Amino acid sequence: MFITFLTEAFLICFDHFAECDLYHGNWFYDPMGPLYTNNSCPLLTQMQNCQGNGRPDKGYENWRWKPSQCDLPRFDAKKFLELMRGKTLAFIGDSVARNQMESMMCLLWQASVFLYFVSLYRASFFFQEFVLSV
Repeated sequence: MFITFLTEAFLICFDHFAECDLYHGNWFYDPMGPLYTNNSCPLLTQMQNCQGNGRPDKGYENWRWKPSQCDLPRFDAKKFLELMRGKTLAFIGDSVARNQMESMMCLLWQASVFLYFVSLYRASFFFQEFVLSV
């Protein structure tokens, strides 16, 4: 469901990709590197830090998906926040959904300040500038 939503949001944002099949392609090595790392995102805990827990290599961070029929631009957090202005984005599920949410927040926090609320069963983020709740 989340992937479908992001695919639709992407296609709305980039009309000329309407014919792009995002599901068929290959991984390629991107020398520009990742959009965030274990050390650059304040939401990631030591438990989620691969290098901090002994993984010696970092090369896996540079791989990106390239659909066969088109080129995907790098993720633009400001464009995404503009697209999501006034909406609520929910990640519902288990630890995999939590990891997806944390990854999204690591991408978005660099573009805008957010408020963070946490309770026993739920974490909430609010981007006041964009009136976006996650």
